[in-house]
Amino acid sequence: MLSIIMPVYNAGRFLGETIESILNQTYRDFELIIIDDCSTDGSRNVIERYRNIDDRIKTIFLRKQGGASHGREEGFIAAKGEIISFMDADDVIHPRMYELLCLELDKNGADIAICDYSIFDKHRKWNSLKDYEIQIYTGFDVAEAMLLGNCIGSNGVWGKVFKKSLFAQVNYKAYKDIIPTCYFEDGFILPKVYVNAECVVHVKEALYGYRVIMQSLSHNLTNGACFLDQAISGSEMIDFVSVFRNRDTYNQILGRLVDSSIQCALKAYYSFTKYNDKVKKESAKAIFKDLHQKYKNVCASYSKLEAIQFWIFSVSPSLWVFLIGRPYFEVLRHLK
Repeated sequence: MLSIIMPVYNAGRFLGETIESILNQTYRDFELIIIDDCSTDGSRNVIERYRNIDDRIKTIFLRKQGGASHGREEGFIAAKGEIISFMDADDVIHPRMYELLCLELDKNGADIAICDYSIFDKHRKWNSLKDYEIQIYTGFDVAEAMLLGNCIGSNGVWGKVFKKSLFAQVNYKAYKDIIPTCYFEDGFILPKVYVNAECVVHVKEALYGYRVIMQSLSHNLTNGACFLDQAISGSEMIDFVSVFRNRDTYNQILGRLVDSSIQCALKAYYSFTKYNDKVKKESAKAIFKDLHQKYKNVCASYSKLEAIQFWIFSVSPSLWVFLIGRPYFEVLRHLK
């Protein structure tokens, strides 16, 4: 059986459409586990309405808000299937997505099956499928591609099916207190799951529809806690990527990881400056300084503009806010 895990927080506007796209799958042997993270917009009413008409829907209503990572963990613990998948509560999927992913997973003896995705904002119409191509990879190859920014499929946990046993090999619980908002998030857990997979099959069709909502957590540049956790998780990931040390791409992977972690620390610092959270500002600054000092040789390979930005911050964070942070986040970002 397939267990589909879907955390929900105030997704009532699109939730019915998302659930319909799952219930309309040609693949029928699944349970849909919906975890409501204390929604306040009527999402619970939508969830209960669908639960009453389809007994494949299982529900978990959290008493305390914990974020998407906590919701995914609760769903993972409750899952009865040997195969698991994740959905975002505002996305939609092709009627045959799970049929094809589960078929190729079984046919190729794979541990993970991945499909491509398309971006939309309002409505997504699907084409009928006849022939499609697949490609086989090792888990290390898929993890390496993701860490290099050349993702096979998406860089999210969605649009995939996994053997549940792969997650048992990842000690994600050790990070719950360190990075509470992203210990079960895409960029942190996916590479660790990938490297445990012997075989990954890629179905080269856009079967997942990813809805872009600029107010979502991943797009909200005022969410300092999220960026601080991402900076910390990036720091933790640096130890993990040593598994690629014998590959030619190791230095490139390390450089990208250090850079993204530093950038998240800077975003967190700006957010906490804007909202005058002095304690967390200091935390973001400490992460920046630790990474900048520890990986000076890596930072030396960055562009002159980045090097100047990092130097300004290391000398005077308040000057960085005035010269770079505020102009970028308040003006330049909105012009792109």
